[in-house]
Amino acid sequence: MQLLAVETNAALAEQQAQANYAIARAQALASERNADLLEQRALAGDANNRDQIRRNRQDYVRIQGEQRAAIAASGVVESSGSPLDVIAETAAQIQTDQQDLLYANQLARDDLFREADLERLGGSLALAGATLNRDSEVAGAGLAMAAGRLQARQNRSQANFTRLTGQANASASRMGALTSLFAGTSRGITNAYRQDDIGALTQSGRSIF
Repeated sequence: MQLLAVETNAALAEQQAQANYAIARAQALASERNADLLEQRALAGDANNRDQIRRNRQDYVRIQGEQRAAIAASGVVESSGSPLDVIAETAAQIQTDQQDLLYANQLARDDLFREADLERLGGSLALAGATLNRDSEVAGAGLAMAAGRLQARQNRSQANFTRLTGQANASASRMGALTSLFAGTSRGITNAYRQDDIGALTQSGRSIF
């Protein structure tokens, strides 16, 4: 009965550990899928942002062309004075906007990839912990069952020893009783023979005298 309880508890612990491992594995797979989706978002966002930067660049070129056309139509020479300052300022602003867009795009891309890495790491750590717990529980269950079976064998051996000892003691008691009985019977027979011999001698003496 005790062995059955030990084996039942060990089996339940192992089943629970296996169930926890299955849950952690499913979570790890879900984390991997989420990480893949985040990376896809990062790549798609990067492509969209670069396409937007390209379109902005085309708009900037168009704006600069319109500025030069307006300056030329006004009869002002664009290579000196205020027209040159306007064109230079526009070019500087275009360059700044382009750099800001590239920097924002890189930050968004890196953030999504970093989030994907953290998602994968969380799933991997959870799975590693569940794997360690499962292996520990399985090993513990095996040890508990082995210890329970060993204890059961020891208990059976002790019971057999006690039974055999009792049988040996009972046999010894019976042998002692038989020995006593035999000894008593032998003494009775010997005494009877002696009484018969004395009686015979007595009768013989009487006949002699």
